[in-house]
Order: sequence, then structure tokens, then C-alpha cells
Amino acid sequence: MAPCSPLRADHESLDNPCGLAIFGSRLYVSDTGQHRICVLEDGKLRVHAGSGQRGSQNGSASEASFAHPCGIAVDEVGNLFVADCGNHTIRMVTPEGVVSTLAGSGESGLKDGVGTGASFANPCGLAISNDSDTLELYVTDYSNNAVRKIRRVSPDHFQVSTAAVGGALDTPYGIACGPVGEGGSVLVYVGCHNSSNLVSFSSPGGAPTVFAGCGRPGHVDGKGAAAAFNRPNGVAMDADGAVYVTDSGNHCVRHVTPDGVVCTLQSAHGAPSSVIVCDVGVRAALGGAACGGAGEAFEKEAGGAEVRLLVAARADCCVRMLPVAAYGADSALPSVGGAGGAGGHFGLVRRASRGQLLNLARLLGRAEALGPEEAEARQQAAAPPGAAARRRCMPAACSFAKAVAEQERQSTRRQTQDDCVICLSAFDDAQDVRLLRCSHIFHAACIDEWLERANSCPCCKADCRRVA
Repeated sequence: MAPCSPLRADHESLDNPCGLAIFGSRLYVSDTGQHRICVLEDGKLRVHAGSGQRGSQNGSASEASFAHPCGIAVDEVGNLFVADCGNHTIRMVTPEGVVSTLAGSGESGLKDGVGTGASFANPCGLAISNDSDTLELYVTDYSNNAVRKIRRVSPDHFQVSTAAVGGALDTPYGIACGPVGEGGSVLVYVGCHNSSNLVSFSSPGGAPTVFAGCGRPGHVDGKGAAAAFNRPNGVAMDADGAVYVTDSGNHCVRHVTPDGVVCTLQSAHGAPSSVIVCDVGVRAALGGAACGGAGEAFEKEAGGAEVRLLVAARADCCVRMLPVAAYGADSALPSVGGAGGAGGHFGLVRRASRGQLLNLARLLGRAEALGPEEAEARQQAAAPPGAAARRRCMPAACSFAKAVAEQERQSTRRQTQDDCVICLSAFDDAQDVRLLRCSHIFHAACIDEWLERANSCPCCKADCRRVA
């Protein structure tokens, strides 16, 4: 891949972007870390809705508030739908930026119903399916291990039902669906974070099954269960039925054919979280404009290749344009290592150094790059009330080997976990780790920094304030 040319936005910057959607010449981005929705239009990045303060307020663009908005999707008239993960709700934003709550009571749960009579638990991904009569949204209900369907039953009322739950669905995150087929069936693809699988099912009525992936983190190209992902996040589908997956832990984009053959298309460093398919017309409308922050902005391919994918990179706080090398069914698939692809390095895995662990604020996109001492001082000064108390509730740091032994003692089935989910670095017995009450292991430095800003486990959302 040719080197990218970063271009910086004139005004706004992004923090942990997790969702993308296109409508006409507008690119919408869920600015998850700053609790707002941004839009790139005419070469300018601006806030479309959200005050920037965490909350659940409905109303005008500047009055409304979100809590870690994640997946987004847009309908044929420009209404934007938002998976408001921290509020356990689905929100709607008009083209003018007016925000309302479409579905969800705001309380975590698994309940079907109409509008706010339903409940979700950390909804993350959104996909939209249109037919001639009505609108349907598919939502990955992360902490319920479910996919929910929201169907418009009248202009102002939306029915929430459960399309699939349990089985192969293990912390579902990204989602994509094809057009409505015969009999009203819709093919749905879901990226499952913890199991590292790509799952598919037909709605209504189909049972979710593993379409590709071996059920454990890895980076292997192949067909079906012979392939391996590492915490897949975003999922997109093109007009030919091909699926694109942001393989977050492997820092790359994967291509999956309709018969389940997986190959690595592009390195996409920065913990890619979301992907959408676009075309040359969209690229021209965006004008190569900037969209990002933290030293890296909206990036385009400098080599002039046709751009097909837009990818949000959480850790680098930016959105990138990436080309897709054209190949047919008889062409050789790009190989890991770059020898068989259209140049560049495929499947690049970026590992965090020990120095980066000490400066985790920058890794998480929460602050500019600082020296370790200055970063620690700023983090302590900015820590919300209770952060120190949460750290005191943490189990004592220990070696990785000791944590694994304790994990196996607590459970008859060890959870396969060789990397820290926060920094994506492999565990080393020379580094201190912590085993949480929920049996997930993290580098001690990583989880301590995480708890400066959150109460829950990054993997399963369990309350970290309880003493292990």
C-alpha cells in the first residue's frame, strides 16, 4: 500500500470514533469518546448533534446529549439512527440535528416492546434494511448476546423484537445486512468480539451460526473455520455480497467471500472499529477533506487508486480511506506479509511498547502525546471522583502465569486470552497483570488507566468496583 497523506480538519477533532454512515455528500461519524455525532461535508468537519457532555437529553443539536454513541446508520431521507451504548437506547437524529429516543427505556435489560417500552444492554452496532413498505433496523445488543430488530409500525412508533439470541452470538459488535430477499428474508452478518468469529443468520427465524472463524484470536486466512480473526469489530457488505471486517486486534481489514473464504486486504493500524463501502462518487464529494485529530487526520490513499472503503481507527482518532485491490474468483488471494498483494504490508500487527503502556492516555486517544511523568500527573488531576477508590478495589498485581493459574482454579474452562484487550500487546511474565472478578486479565497499567474513565470491565462490562 502506498503511503497515506494525512490532512487535518480545520476545526473539530475526533476521539475514539466507532461508527460511520454516508448520506449524499455527508459522512457521519460517531465521536464516541466525546459523546457526539460529527459530520464531514464540503471539506469541513463539524458537530452534527450532541453537547459533548455525557447524558441522555433529547432536543436540538446543541442541547441533546449521548453516552458513548457507537454504531450509526442512515435511512433514505437522511434520518440518522444511533446505538447510544452507554444509555442502552437507540436514538434518531434528523438532518437538522434534532435528537429523539427511538427505542429503549434507558435501563439495561432484554425486553421486547414498542419504543421506550423495550430495553437493551449496551447496543453497539446498527444496520438498516429497507423495502418498499417499511424500515427495519438490526442492532447488536452487546451485553445480551443478541441481535434485535426494530421495525417501524407507524410514523411515530417502532416495534422492538429479538431476531436472534445466544448460540454463536458472543458479545456481538459490528453488523451488516443484505437487501430484503424472497419472502422478506434478510441475510445478517455479525462480528463477535470475544469469540473472534464472524456469525451469520437469516432473519426472520434463522439460527446464528459461525460463518468464518475458529473461535479463538488469531490471524489466519482460509475458508470457514480454518480462518481466524482477532476481536472483529465493524462489518460491511457490498452489492456483490462480499463482506468486509475490521479485524481490530490484527489492525487490518479482512475480505470474506459469499462462500466464506477469508483473506487480508489491508493493514489498518490504530484499532479499526468500523468500516463502510463507498465509491468514487463519494470520494469526490468528500473532497479529500480532513477528519481526525491527535496528530493524524482523515487520510486518503496517495497513490491514486480507487477508494472503496472508509475505516474508523479508534486508537488513532481518525477515519481513513483505503483502496481494495481488484481480483476475481480465479485470482491469487493477497498473502499475509505483502508478497502476493498489490504492494505494501498486509496484516500488520502493531504491538505496544512498555513506554506506551505508561502513556496509555495517548494510546486510548484521550490526550496528546506526553512524557510518562506529565501524563501521570495530568491523568491523576483529571480523574473523576471515585477513580482512586476503584483502583483500591482492584486485586493485587501478579505475574501472568499466576493469573492464569488462578483463572483456571476459579473456572473449569479457561478463557483463551493471550493479549491484553486494551493495548493489544501479548502478556509477558515480566509485566504485572491483574485478574478481575469476571476472570478477564489485563496489564496492571492498562486496567488502572482504564478505570480513570470507566467502572466496567472492557470485555464483559462487569462492575469493576467490586472487590475481587
